Amino acid sequence: MTHLHLIPHTHWDREWYLPFQEFRLKLIHLVDQLLAILHDQPEFTAFMLDGQTIVLEDYLEVRPERIAEIKRLVQEGRLIVGPWYVLPDEFLVSPESLIRNLLVGREICTRFGACMPVGYLPDPFGHIGQMPQLLQGFGIRFASLRRGLGDAFVELVWKAPDGSSVLVSYLRDGYDNAARAPVLPEAFKDFILRLRDSLAPYAASSHLLLLNGTDHHEAQPEIPSLIEQYDVTDDQLSISTLETYFESVEQEIQQGAIELPVISGDLRDSSRHHLLPGVLSSRTWIKQRNHACETLLERWAEPFSALAQLLLGDPDPVTRWTGHLATPRLSGTEEVLKTAWRMLLACHPHDSICGCSVDQVHREMSPRFDQVAQIASEVTRQSLQDLADAVDTRELARQKARGALVIFNPCEFERSDWVEAIFELSAGLDPFELLDLDGSSIPYRITSRSGRSLTDMELDADGLRAMLGFVQGGEVMGLTVQDVALIEETEMITVDVTVAEEIPANLEAVERGMQEVLAALDSFPDHRYRLIARFATQVEIEFCAPQVPGLGYRALALVPSSNAENQRANSQGNTIENDRFKVTIEEDGTITLTDKTSQRQFANLLQFYDVGERGDSYTHSPVGVSDERLRPVHMSQPHVQSLPGGEVIEYELKFQIPESLMPDREGRRETTVELPVQVKAQLIDGVPRVDIELTVINAARDHRLQVIFPSGIACENALYGGSFDLVGRPTSLPPFNQEWIEDPVVEQPMRNFILTTRNDGGLLIASRGLREASVTAGGEIAVTLLRCFGWLSRDDLPNRKGGAGPQLKTPQGQELGEHDFSLSLVPFDGDPVKAIQQAHAFQTVLLGLGTGIHPGKLPLQSALVRPDSSYFHVTACKSTTAGRLLVRGVNLSHKDLDLNLELSFDIQEAWTANLDEVQQEQLPVKEARAVHLKCRPKEVKTIVLTPGSA
Repeated sequence: MTHLHLIPHTHWDREWYLPFQEFRLKLIHLVDQLLAILHDQPEFTAFMLDGQTIVLEDYLEVRPERIAEIKRLVQEGRLIVGPWYVLPDEFLVSPESLIRNLLVGREICTRFGACMPVGYLPDPFGHIGQMPQLLQGFGIRFASLRRGLGDAFVELVWKAPDGSSVLVSYLRDGYDNAARAPVLPEAFKDFILRLRDSLAPYAASSHLLLLNGTDHHEAQPEIPSLIEQYDVTDDQLSISTLETYFESVEQEIQQGAIELPVISGDLRDSSRHHLLPGVLSSRTWIKQRNHACETLLERWAEPFSALAQLLLGDPDPVTRWTGHLATPRLSGTEEVLKTAWRMLLACHPHDSICGCSVDQVHREMSPRFDQVAQIASEVTRQSLQDLADAVDTRELARQKARGALVIFNPCEFERSDWVEAIFELSAGLDPFELLDLDGSSIPYRITSRSGRSLTDMELDADGLRAMLGFVQGGEVMGLTVQDVALIEETEMITVDVTVAEEIPANLEAVERGMQEVLAALDSFPDHRYRLIARFATQVEIEFCAPQVPGLGYRALALVPSSNAENQRANSQGNTIENDRFKVTIEEDGTITLTDKTSQRQFANLLQFYDVGERGDSYTHSPVGVSDERLRPVHMSQPHVQSLPGGEVIEYELKFQIPESLMPDREGRRETTVELPVQVKAQLIDGVPRVDIELTVINAARDHRLQVIFPSGIACENALYGGSFDLVGRPTSLPPFNQEWIEDPVVEQPMRNFILTTRNDGGLLIASRGLREASVTAGGEIAVTLLRCFGWLSRDDLPNRKGGAGPQLKTPQGQELGEHDFSLSLVPFDGDPVKAIQQAHAFQTVLLGLGTGIHPGKLPLQSALVRPDSSYFHVTACKSTTAGRLLVRGVNLSHKDLDLNLELSFDIQEAWTANLDEVQQEQLPVKEARAVHLKCRPKEVKTIVLTPGSA
């Protein structure tokens, strides 16, 4: 008996070749019709709504009166929803984003009463190797997918690097194999038989999947009647669900002791189904904006809002002056951040994040990114400011500090690194000196200054006494006094007063300051006095902070000084160096990097390679391929500038490249345009990286621009940063033939870095938001900067059979204009684990905020959450709805890992949890502030901590 499971469904791209609102009108029509069919035909037993729950929100926002009807159908099992919020691309979003996607999907499904227990992934462009572990973390034992596999069986076991596995249904004939079924009974019968006979030779069980749906496919009301008339002996055809199918397959396999083929790792085979790898580099700005938003949420807003709530409790509702009337820290930021996550997840459907939609779709993504960044940045600012204000800074008064600067580090390991800080100069702090806790001076530079002076006058003692009489109750002329400082000099005493509008006076500071001034007037009646009254000056500075604790902070002293900021020296030259590296700019614009510790040298770095692009938003199809690199037609004289604790070298390269393709798209025009590239390379003492900023002004169409780093390390495999993983990928192409539907490519997905290595070390290249890279067998690393195209899809590409969507023009896919790229070079010796930490550190600049000299709950420095193993990478630190702290990380090593998670606060109890945040096993707490963990290789571990004394 062959069991044919026919599953009516739709695959819903909520924005693609039409923008969202136009597709939503189609969705409303589809669901309206579907609800009518389900109401009128009880025999139409089930319809699958594409495994994503955002379509429910999209529909019910317009049809709110139908929510009860939809809930009833979901609970009856006739409308199948979940488990995802959106169907994402798996390589272009962070692994935490995939978890939040499933969490939001699960939350919505819970409200509606049921969730499909299948990891339905019909259309993403390949699959990450850790997906089985992610699905198992939500109690999902089954997965159904199409792309990424070749000539494989339809039932498979997919194993993750940690050993987790799921039962897979490979949709080898597509998620649309039974779409648009004929409505005449005999034609329908022939249609089903063809589908059965295509799949049966590749099935280990008697159960076959027939998916009656495709992109934006509406339900076919004739299906129940056609099934009833299907009269093939030994065939059982019925409307079914994926859950029913999987349970039937699993039972038959177990009863028959059938051993299924096992697959593992990333799934990126392009022989049978289009993998469409060019989406990794389509519209690079989308990848960069998404990366910035994910970093803000995951590394800043979530952990520090959670730690502020845990360490400080509910916030003080009184607004404080911070340079403008700022919103104080909110309580319950979990819901605010969920709002930001939902907006970001709405950018993660594969057609959206991949950059393979019409221009209007991607224009509409930009304000979503903006709003996510607004929420995450403000939550971060509020949380960091409250934490800074809670640091006990009184000890800094021994250094004569009149303020403090608190530096925050979102990485789980201690680091010395570049800081961007913003604070107000309290009275008497202009100019100022920045001191470490041991009293040593830290150089800095001011990048921004804004303030407003009210008065600056010279007075005798009697005149000053008269002016003091205007101060009543901490107010003067309708303004409130915030601080008063007395600065004694040989010939004159300066009284520096800061004032504000619309907020209460700082009466403590007023009383202290007035007493100091009156005492000075009594002691020095013959002195001249200078009275300065001003609104607080806000400054932004940059410097390198030493040894900031992991997932923690360090306070520095702001001390009055007679000197202004550190002077910067400028010069011409072609070399910069620090304690670790020497960087030399060669005459052709390339970089030679010398590691002074190992004496290893990397030459010819930062070459540029440009090739014609006849492809589309899905596929790179090169024109005029050669091994020649771009040679600059002009190179400016390198300019060296000293930095606080380092040096930066800047220069410009100008290239000439063809302006576009020829009209026949078979070659590039002889007419050229200028391609300017501004290069800035930076070295900071104590930071084992070379950070590079590139600014490219693109005026050419139809081309792909890459930057090349020859490592000189021959290798059969290179290591790519992956999702909860380090992924080894071969440097050579797999054997293939012209029967493949799509040629394989050397370019591969990377998260934040790529490296080549041998036993004695190697070279790592990190980036912010660039997602496509490749490595040759000779160790040459290429990172794609821009891929410029003018079509959504074309059907005339020599390296891909057929189109991938409608043939529509996408002029904004040409990426004209200015683009900024951030990369970092990290040479390393031996084990790359420290280099990988630098790749993670490169993703975030340390942040500093100012505070006063005051008592507080917190010490001058602290690592708030710290694993004692460098192989355990923390990927999440956030509040749970129950007021607990959740910490998640992954063991990136190939060995079992025993480690302690050390905390700066007491905890009552600790539990492991699944990725769905359901608690599992209680963990022993060591001395109230540490938890011991054991992790399998590549295991993702989630720990939930209850704060307080045991």
